[in-house]
Amino acid sequence: MNTVEIYRDKPAMVEFNVPSDIEQAQMAYSVIDAAGEVRANGNAETLDEAPHRRFGFEMPYTLLEFDAEYTVEWDFAMNNKPLTRRTQVMVVTPMVNEEDVEDFDPAIERVVRKIIENYTGVTFGYSYRTRDVFGRGDKALILPDRLIELEHLSYTNYDFVEGFMATGDGWFLESNPDAQVSGYGHVIYPPDHSGKRYVFKEDRLYSIRGYWGYAYLPPQVHDAAVMLYNDFACMDAKYRARYIKSIYFAGSRMEFRDGAYTGTGNKIVDDLLAEYVRPTEMLI
Repeated sequence: MNTVEIYRDKPAMVEFNVPSDIEQAQMAYSVIDAAGEVRANGNAETLDEAPHRRFGFEMPYTLLEFDAEYTVEWDFAMNNKPLTRRTQVMVVTPMVNEEDVEDFDPAIERVVRKIIENYTGVTFGYSYRTRDVFGRGDKALILPDRLIELEHLSYTNYDFVEGFMATGDGWFLESNPDAQVSGYGHVIYPPDHSGKRYVFKEDRLYSIRGYWGYAYLPPQVHDAAVMLYNDFACMDAKYRARYIKSIYFAGSRMEFRDGAYTGTGNKIVDDLLAEYVRPTEMLI
């Protein structure tokens, strides 16, 4: 199964190639979400006939609102045998756009995005999904991604109705000290609540549905991404902020600071990203 990336909120074609001697003129496709639900289907367009046949369809714009993962199933026949092939489609939020740089290259944008994500420990996309997190016996539940808005919280057969909020800029979930924790389910009493803060029970799996990440890319992150993109797009630049401590022209010697190979490779980019670097102890 091959994988393609398309950008959130930007119309894009999904394509598939087959040998030119395919027996049918039509290529059926189905777009399936992470939950296994078919979100769109139909017959793909014929985009090219030779040297191979290329089919494609435009990804429905309604499926491009959030970062998400889809599987496209292609159904066709060869030698009187029905075949199915799959393409993984990743809807992602770009950190650099065509308006930001000249001669935009998606491959460079992808490298820049991965470097920043690895350096900060943060994914700066925007998604609507359910995340499952185990409690640790604490009053604050450490979250795997930044929670923008909580829509629903539950565990096993108990659904909380109210009483929780995201704290720490969205990296923690806690009960609201000014509100009563309440819910409904087979449990006939408010669990683990005695007028104090709720404790997330150790090894209890909590399901958290809501909006995650960043609805808009923070300006510092965007500026850092554009700068790093230009670094990769202009590899012959003589002077970049790559932790250079001193340069000796006569002897052609260049000396680097100790952190030259521990950051993104650009000191200014590292400084711009500093407040978004997630502490190691918060990584799940």
